[in-house]
Amino acid sequence: VLFRSVSQSRYTAHTLVVYNRADPDSQSLAEFYAKARSIPSDRVVALDCPITEEITRADFESKIKKPIEELFTTRGWMKRTENFLSNPILGIESSVPVQQSVENPIWIMVLMRGIPLKIADDPTILAPENLMPQLRANAAAVDSELALLPITGLPLYGLIANPYFADKRIRPFSSFFANYLIMVCRLDAPTPAIVRRMIQDAVETEKTELTGRAYFDIRAIDKKEDPYWLGDNWIERSALLFQARGFDVEIDRRPEVVSKLAPWDQIAFYAGWYTGDFRGPFETPSARFRRGAIAYHIHSFSAETVRSETKNWVGPLLAHGATATMGAVYEPYLRFTPDVSLFVSSLLSGLSFAESAYQSQLALSWMVTFVGDPLYRPFPRNFYENLDAAQTANTPDLPWLRLRKARLLANAGSLSE
Repeated sequence: VLFRSVSQSRYTAHTLVVYNRADPDSQSLAEFYAKARSIPSDRVVALDCPITEEITRADFESKIKKPIEELFTTRGWMKRTENFLSNPILGIESSVPVQQSVENPIWIMVLMRGIPLKIADDPTILAPENLMPQLRANAAAVDSELALLPITGLPLYGLIANPYFADKRIRPFSSFFANYLIMVCRLDAPTPAIVRRMIQDAVETEKTELTGRAYFDIRAIDKKEDPYWLGDNWIERSALLFQARGFDVEIDRRPEVVSKLAPWDQIAFYAGWYTGDFRGPFETPSARFRRGAIAYHIHSFSAETVRSETKNWVGPLLAHGATATMGAVYEPYLRFTPDVSLFVSSLLSGLSFAESAYQSQLALSWMVTFVGDPLYRPFPRNFYENLDAAQTANTPDLPWLRLRKARLLANAGSLSE
């Protein structure tokens, strides 16, 4: 199913940009992004909060969540009513009385570089004994915690089921889902210059579409009973989706991380796992990301920091040229990280980075952050429309689009054509 008829302006009208007044670059980045996406100036708002990546639960509540709540109230954006949510806490079966939005015009929230990244665990917040120990944490990514702003009364511990999780049905975001969650992403990176480049690359790529090669690094786990088989399965399915769409696909199937000497180049998409710090072909100058590239490495602490060019994965991938990525700020456990195949399926269907990310994420109030322009749609129109436009303008992307057309014809059995 293709959703490319959804207009960009439809989402722009529902977007809020949040920056940190205490960070010297945060406001200018917010204004740069708002201008690039034609977001009205009254939808660009400031907070006064710490500039550290990690903050306490108390600071999150008082300096981030409460001021945003007050803004929504003052502007009449959030109207709530009493409701009972059935089994919202993963791991515990019980209905929870809440105050839930019945009208919310803000679907997307963009946190600019300078807004804290993660909330440290608070040992004074106790989870029920009948909840398995791995799911009792109250630490979380700031983005994932703010995503539940439309609902008050949920517990601070554990994971909250994401009603927008796609499972087997890909669908655009709508006012129905906005009463359950806001798609919160961040424009963050090791330097302000990289953030600006990420924004520009997203906008430029949408003039045609994302072109290049797709690379995948699996561990060749063949036993379904292995708890790590799931990650391999996600990545393998993602490769098949790109292959079906006419992309040049390469899969590394060795158990170790792909070799630094592998001749990877013109990378449009990457998904792989599993090592703590940035490694592999990306370290060499010849392994170049295409403009608009999306890259993701599954690891428990891939986003422990997003502001380092060398530590973990999120920062280095962006520093080396990726436009969007995602990662875990603390231990999430594999099942509660994004299902890469759902993420890819949504992107290829024409949906935005934010929609694709949130449809792939089973739980909220948890550990995953999504880093990139939430409005970015790497495949915004029908492929043949893009090919015609590229031929008319004779753009540098044209050879890639012609190559993709040839593969699509071959996939369909039209070998002579």
